[in-house]
Amino acid sequence: MKLEHKYGFWFFVEQIDGMRKVYEIFNSTSVDPSVKKSAVDQLAIILQDHNLHAPFKAEGGVETVLKHLKLGLSRRDDVQVVQGFRYGRGFY
Repeated sequence: MKLEHKYGFWFFVEQIDGMRKVYEIFNSTSVDPSVKKSAVDQLAIILQDHNLHAPFKAEGGVETVLKHLKLGLSRRDDVQVVQGFRYGRGFY
Protein backbone atom coordinates (compact mmCIF):
# COMPACT_ATOMS: atom_id res chain seq x y z
CA MET A 1 0.00 0.00 0.00
CA LYS A 2 1.33 3.40 -0.92
CA LEU A 3 1.78 5.96 1.80
CA GLU A 4 -0.82 8.38 0.37
CA HIS A 5 -3.44 5.60 0.28
CA LYS A 6 -2.76 4.82 3.91
CA TYR A 7 -3.13 8.47 4.94
CA GLY A 8 -6.15 8.88 2.69
CA PHE A 9 -7.84 5.96 4.44
CA TRP A 10 -7.18 7.40 7.90
CA PHE A 11 -8.44 10.80 6.77
CA PHE A 12 -11.67 9.14 5.59
CA VAL A 13 -12.00 7.28 8.91
CA GLU A 14 -11.63 10.62 10.74
CA GLN A 15 -14.33 12.16 8.52
CA ILE A 16 -16.72 9.32 9.38
CA ASP A 17 -15.94 9.71 13.08
CA GLY A 18 -16.61 13.46 12.90
CA MET A 19 -19.87 12.88 11.06
CA ARG A 20 -20.95 10.35 13.71
CA LYS A 21 -20.21 12.79 16.54
CA VAL A 22 -22.27 15.54 14.92
CA TYR A 23 -25.06 13.05 14.15
CA GLU A 24 -25.12 11.94 17.80
CA ILE A 25 -25.61 15.56 18.87
CA PHE A 26 -28.43 15.96 16.36
CA ASN A 27 -30.07 12.72 17.48
CA SER A 28 -29.73 13.38 21.21
CA THR A 29 -32.87 14.16 23.22
CA SER A 30 -30.99 16.06 25.93
CA VAL A 31 -29.43 18.72 23.68
CA ASP A 32 -30.61 22.33 23.52
CA PRO A 33 -32.58 23.04 20.30
CA SER A 34 -30.08 25.71 19.18
CA VAL A 35 -27.26 23.15 19.45
CA LYS A 36 -29.35 20.66 17.44
CA LYS A 37 -29.87 23.26 14.74
CA SER A 38 -26.14 23.87 14.62
CA ALA A 39 -25.58 20.11 14.27
CA VAL A 40 -28.06 19.98 11.38
CA ASP A 41 -26.25 22.85 9.67
CA GLN A 42 -22.95 21.03 10.11
CA LEU A 43 -24.41 17.75 8.80
CA ALA A 44 -25.65 19.56 5.70
CA ILE A 45 -22.09 20.67 4.98
CA ILE A 46 -20.48 17.35 5.94
CA LEU A 47 -22.87 15.38 3.72
CA GLN A 48 -21.89 17.36 0.65
CA ASP A 49 -19.15 14.72 0.48
CA HIS A 50 -20.90 11.83 -1.26
CA ASN A 51 -18.44 9.38 0.31
CA LEU A 52 -20.15 9.98 3.67
CA HIS A 53 -23.67 9.15 2.45
CA ALA A 54 -23.35 5.41 3.06
CA PRO A 55 -22.00 5.76 6.63
CA PHE A 56 -24.75 8.32 7.36
CA LYS A 57 -27.40 5.89 6.09
CA ALA A 58 -25.82 3.07 8.11
CA GLU A 59 -26.16 5.16 11.28
CA GLY A 60 -29.90 5.55 10.60
CA GLY A 61 -29.47 9.18 9.58
CA VAL A 62 -32.07 9.21 6.83
CA GLU A 63 -34.75 7.79 9.12
CA THR A 64 -33.85 10.26 11.86
CA VAL A 65 -34.04 13.25 9.51
CA LEU A 66 -37.40 12.05 8.19
CA LYS A 67 -38.66 11.60 11.76
CA HIS A 68 -37.71 15.18 12.63
CA LEU A 69 -39.29 16.51 9.44
CA LYS A 70 -42.53 14.67 10.19
CA LEU A 71 -42.54 15.97 13.76
CA GLY A 72 -41.98 19.52 12.55
CA LEU A 73 -44.70 19.28 9.92
CA SER A 74 -47.26 17.60 12.14
CA ARG A 75 -46.78 19.82 15.18
CA ARG A 76 -49.97 21.85 15.56
CA ASP A 77 -49.23 24.36 18.30
CA ASP A 78 -51.80 27.14 18.64
CA VAL A 79 -48.98 29.67 18.68
CA GLN A 80 -45.62 29.41 16.99
CA VAL A 81 -43.55 32.56 17.31
CA VAL A 82 -40.92 32.96 14.62
CA GLN A 83 -39.09 36.27 14.27
CA GLY A 84 -41.98 38.37 15.50
CA PHE A 85 -44.75 36.59 13.62
CA ARG A 86 -47.33 34.32 15.13
CA TYR A 87 -48.58 31.55 12.91
CA GLY A 88 -51.93 29.92 13.37
CA ARG A 89 -54.10 32.86 14.49
CA GLY A 90 -53.08 36.00 12.66
CA PHE A 91 -50.10 38.22 13.32
CA TYR A 92 -48.30 38.81 16.59
